[in-house]
Amino acid sequence: MSSSQSSLKSPADVLSFWFGGEWNNNEKLNDPQFMFSLFPLWWGLNPDFSPLSAEEKLKVDQSTLQFIETVRAVGTAKSPLPSEWDTLDGTFAKLILCDQICRNCFRGTDEAFAYGSTSLSACRQILSSESWWRGLSLSAHTFLTTAFQHSEDVEDHKNNVVVVENVGEKFGLENMMYLQLKKHCEDHKAVIDRFGRYPHRNELLGRESTEEEAAYLSDIDSLHSWEKSQTKK
Repeated sequence: MSSSQSSLKSPADVLSFWFGGEWNNNEKLNDPQFMFSLFPLWWGLNPDFSPLSAEEKLKVDQSTLQFIETVRAVGTAKSPLPSEWDTLDGTFAKLILCDQICRNCFRGTDEAFAYGSTSLSACRQILSSESWWRGLSLSAHTFLTTAFQHSEDVEDHKNNVVVVENVGEKFGLENMMYLQLKKHCEDHKAVIDRFGRYPHRNELLGRESTEEEAAYLSDIDSLHSWEKSQTKK
């Protein structure tokens, strides 16, 4: 193992951090109350769905900085990774790093969006193993959906509709978390169907907004919270 590899976090480190130390406990990770307790890390929300203060959000982001080197190593794959990253858990950890933790580590910069192809690849690999993904917790299923939601490819959003429908079939169509996932899926897909991309990313990615996009972004009160979560530093 090289010195650079030895300084990386392990898949177990990533999954324990993101899932409150309960990655292997589906009973916990299917419990909405436990999931609510992780909302500050996952969504920048309190368990009662109210937004964190700016100071609280900063503390959450700072807690993820320990993973910067690992995000970059996994996201770029410039050097071979330890074999533990080739396991199913390793693949799920790649998804979390490159779809979620990167958005905290690199908030307000273009690097927040730099590793989407890696997270999508990991997501597709997980979904190719039906016997494994069907055994995942509700919490884990949540982040299979976000990988597709963060894509700017309309086909990925069509795939996400199927993934979300599977969540409803497994956990119940009245399940509160399923209903939240369904709404987020619809909200994200509506933006992609309208614009073909996420206008709120334009400034960070150096893209020029169209007149329609500029008008859309100017109506700040009508934007979704996730469209206001990445402002340029």
